[in-house]
Parts: sequence; structure tokens; C-alpha cells
Amino acid sequence: MTNPNIAIIDCQTTGISGDKFLSALIDLGVNIKSIQNNISIIPDYLEGVSDISLSLNNNKIEQFHAKRIQIKFSEKKYHRTGIELIKITEKCLNNLKLTDMAKQYALSIVKTLIKTEAKVHNTTIEKVHLHETGSADTLIDSIGSATALESLNLFNNVTWFVLPVAVGSGKIKFSHGIISAPAPATLEILSSNNIEITGGDINEELTTPTGAAIIASLKIKSISSFPNMKIKSIGYGAGSKTFSNIPNIMRVITGYQKEIFSDTDEIIVLETNIDDVSGEILGHTIKKLIDEGNAKDVSIIPMITKKNRPGHIIKVITNSINQEELIKILMNETGTLGVRVYPCKRFILNREIKEIKIDIDNKKWKIKIKIVKNNNGEIIQIKPEFDDLINVAKNTNYSARIIEKIALKEIQSLFFQDK
Repeated sequence: MTNPNIAIIDCQTTGISGDKFLSALIDLGVNIKSIQNNISIIPDYLEGVSDISLSLNNNKIEQFHAKRIQIKFSEKKYHRTGIELIKITEKCLNNLKLTDMAKQYALSIVKTLIKTEAKVHNTTIEKVHLHETGSADTLIDSIGSATALESLNLFNNVTWFVLPVAVGSGKIKFSHGIISAPAPATLEILSSNNIEITGGDINEELTTPTGAAIIASLKIKSISSFPNMKIKSIGYGAGSKTFSNIPNIMRVITGYQKEIFSDTDEIIVLETNIDDVSGEILGHTIKKLIDEGNAKDVSIIPMITKKNRPGHIIKVITNSINQEELIKILMNETGTLGVRVYPCKRFILNREIKEIKIDIDNKKWKIKIKIVKNNNGEIIQIKPEFDDLINVAKNTNYSARIIEKIALKEIQSLFFQDK
């Protein structure tokens, strides 16, 4: 049977944590023994940890069936630094028979957590002292999730989506005292990855920092509603907490999209008409919209206004998170009195950035390339990043045009030599 090409995380009611995500993946068909085998290596590298064991319950919560994984281990508590945990994770992964993609995913979860903790505490990964994040739980969740996703073949040619993430409310107690839910690290991870959130109806912490890192490390797309798809399977994962009248369950749904497009994206289009601004101001506005407003794209379209005066339409593509800041920039820089806002859905092809090396006068230069594929994984286009071509040209005696020809020839030999 054809492998699913789409997967959706639905945690819009009770959020996501590492154990709930693992439980949902097991419900999709992962053998718990494969996870147990891989996480059993952790005590060999994580000092003070022993007796890691997993058990599985088939829970019935408010008449809903769900799997619930229980993780037990012995750990002598002591503080670890961020860089220590990263090195420990790398050692564990180097001794596991996982694909490179699975290893990169597990390491990404850990690095995302540590970099975020360092940012929140205004320090570096070398100096940040981990408390909850430094526990064996983090390695179990990251290695376990990578193992489960590889077992389900959900890394290759699969587009991941997440519905609005329930983060909860109220107060939570942790190593630094009592703070408002969600935890600062959770908010930071979700915010920096443009993931839509919702408070939810429960006065508890619903999404943990590890849960947020699990989502972010999938290079996921945040959506407000289910896309058009055919469902293959649904995995239900239960959490350890009990909520009144609300089942503590999250879902992972896999299925198929038949479009040739690899993905869909929900964007916002901003527009305003300008007929009294100079070219210099327009150029400055474009730069500011991209550099400070994080606009996805900006275009200027010439027009004739109702008063038969020449003017321009400024069109900005963005997301819901950045739209207000971009509207402020448009108004402040151009003096426009109003901005039109259009919610919009777009179909896009899958894009990934890789790095190749080209030889110029017996010296190797690194060039980033953008690879565009359709939904079947077929390469549609490969294009070198122009900024990299310019950088090589500046440091050699060749023009950007010549450097581009050399890069395209290398791309041809690496990706199309059999065609």
C-alpha cells in the first residue's frame, strides 16, 4: 500500500507532551519494543540514570479509546549544562541503528529545547543549567519519537501539519518557582516557528516545552482547519492528567493528498494604493517590510488612479502573526490611510535547502541550492542561491554569470547525470 504523504497533529483541546505524542504513534502501529530497545542505551551515557522501562495501557477516557505509555526510570538528580546534554544525545544516536533523518530529528528536539532555555535565561548553551529539560525524560521523548516516526515511515515525503496548539492557562510550579502557563520556553518555541496557539478550556499547563519542540522539529505547517485529504489512520494518545468532562487525548492523523502540490499554506495579503510617494521612499519601505516586518514577499505594481495620476499598489505577503507589524510599517513609511487585508490559501511545492561545493581554480566554495519537488518527490527545479554566487564572485576573478554556469554544471552532474 502507498505510504501516507500527509500527517496532522491535532492537539487543539488538551495540548501535546512527549508521552502523549509517543502514545499516539504507538496507537498508529509502532511496536513499543522498538522504542524500548533504543532508549535502553540512555543510561550508558546519561550519568545517574538507570532502570528505564516502558509499559502500555489501553485507556478508556470519557468513552474514548486511547493508548497511554508509562515511562519509569531511576535518576539521581543533578544539574547538567546544555552543551553536556547535546553531546550525550549525539553519543546515544551514534550508537543506534537509525537513519540520518531520524537522528537529525531527535537531535533537533534536544537542541531546540536547549537553545530556547538559553535564550529565555539570557545565556549560552554552554552555560545554561538545565533542570526539567536536563532529565532523562528529554532523551526518552526525543529518541523515542524519532524511533516511532521512522518505524511508521513518516519522515520521507510526508508533509506535516499542526492545528492550533492548546497551551492552557493558570499557574504552574517548576524549578524556578511559580509562573503563568504556558512555560516561557513553550511560548518561545511556538512563536519562533509561527505556530498558531489557543488557550483552551482547561486551567492547566497543556503543552510542555518538549511537546512544542517535537512539533517544531518536524518543519511543520500551522493550519487553522483540516486540509482536503483521505484519511489512512488515526492514533489516539492519552496523557497522565485527568480533566473534568474533557478527555485528555491528542490525535495524529495520517492520509493522502492527491494534488501535485506538496503543501498548502495559509497566508495574508496586504495591499495599499500610493500616488504621492517617491521611488526612494518606496525602496526604503520594501527593505523595511522584509528586514523588520519579516514579510514573505513584497511587490510594487504600477497603476493609474481614479484621478488619472500615476501611482503604485504595494502588495505584501505575510502570515497572521506578522500582519499588524507590517501594517504599521506601511502606514508609518508611506503615510497611507488604509491597508486592505485578504486571508488567502496558496498551493506550494516542497522546497529544501542543501549545500554543494564548486571548484574554482582548485579551491572549493560552498554554494546553497534550493531544491523544489512535487508531491511525488520528483525534482521540478534546482536553483543556486544568488547571494552565494555573488559572494564567490567577490572573492574570485570571475563574474557572477560565470560562477552560476559552474554551479549549474555541478548541479547537473549531482542530480541529473542519468537523465
